[in-house]
Amino acid sequence: MMIMMSLGMRAVQSQVWQPALAKPKARAAADPQVKGRAFGAGASVAMLGASAICCRRARGRRSVCNAVRVVVTGGCGYIGSHTVLELLKAEYEVLVLDNLSRSRSSSIDRVLALAAREHHLAASDVNRRLAFKQVDLCDVKMLEDVLAGVKECDAVLHFAGYKSVGESMQKPDMYWDNNVGGFVNLMHLLEKYQVSNRVLLSSSCTVYKPSSEKISEDSELQPTCPYGDTKLKQEQILQCKIEDGRNWNGCALRYFNPAGAHNSGLLGEVPHALSPCMFIPRLGQIALGQRPNLEIFGKDYDTVDGTAIRDYLHIEDVAEAHVAALEHLKNSQGFDAFNLGTGHGHTVLEVLSAFETVCGRKLPHIFSERRDGDAPFAVANPSRAHLVLGWRAHRSLSEILASHWEFVQQNPDGFD
Repeated sequence: MMIMMSLGMRAVQSQVWQPALAKPKARAAADPQVKGRAFGAGASVAMLGASAICCRRARGRRSVCNAVRVVVTGGCGYIGSHTVLELLKAEYEVLVLDNLSRSRSSSIDRVLALAAREHHLAASDVNRRLAFKQVDLCDVKMLEDVLAGVKECDAVLHFAGYKSVGESMQKPDMYWDNNVGGFVNLMHLLEKYQVSNRVLLSSSCTVYKPSSEKISEDSELQPTCPYGDTKLKQEQILQCKIEDGRNWNGCALRYFNPAGAHNSGLLGEVPHALSPCMFIPRLGQIALGQRPNLEIFGKDYDTVDGTAIRDYLHIEDVAEAHVAALEHLKNSQGFDAFNLGTGHGHTVLEVLSAFETVCGRKLPHIFSERRDGDAPFAVANPSRAHLVLGWRAHRSLSEILASHWEFVQQNPDGFD
């Protein structure tokens, strides 16, 4: 990977989060399934052990004196990796947990390099503040071996999980076992080892009942697919924990349709062999000749051109929302939920046409029957996130599509 070599960085095997991690158990240290990995040249990562560093918060964020330490599950995935980069930019210290079943650890290599290069952070500082552990949340013992040693953690950001509506309709049990089972394990161990009582949950607009109007946080919660069921159940578990009087607080960020890539073209959404490919990544594959055509599900919706309408927001806007939500959690109590969207919808055919303009070629497409679980219209009312979090999506659909096209041109084979 050229960017790694140019910065003189490489991933090395190391124990993570030391000395903030308690002395590891002998069994865990010898267990070949628990793979510690730190990023930097040569030395072990002494992250989260620094007692105090003066933080300069980017873009006018409030300065703090003590290092802010977070755990990020699913941090090697699409949304997780972009958020980790934004957290590093805001001078958080981050431990990433991911089982790599549908992601690649090389995304974290790129996050490391981008944090140093794009955001003018010293390589030694980034190395100290970012660490990675390969952990499966559904493996209680593996997860316990890691969380038992995590100390002085300010918050946990939970991204890990499967995310396809269509796949969840075909494999509902797999989605319940992974998304809900893994989250239950995580919450239990966070409490058992007093890791953190502050949780920021990655949720989805699929928790809502389909509506022909813009959706607010007060809209009816009624998922139409198992994926949406699992996200709503995660929210309910977190809310019950908070309302049980155990001094927890947290919030759920309900994404509409995150898309696009980092402006460098080095970090973006990479289709995985085991994961269904999302709409905009499919467009990139077709433009590169890696797919024959685009399959559009449904052409008889009550919309301007008969195709479904979605609210697409740039992945960098999504990442910035998580930093804003963490700041909110520091001074809030109870449970809260926020929609992340632009408030503007686009049909499938409108997005297809816009991407054809960006890539400069026509993309063949075919129509199929509607897909079970898909809503005809899903557009956010994001005003609450703006009022409470001070966040709003700034980037346009054309910026989303241009950034993704730049990413796939630079990385036609993904991160491999």
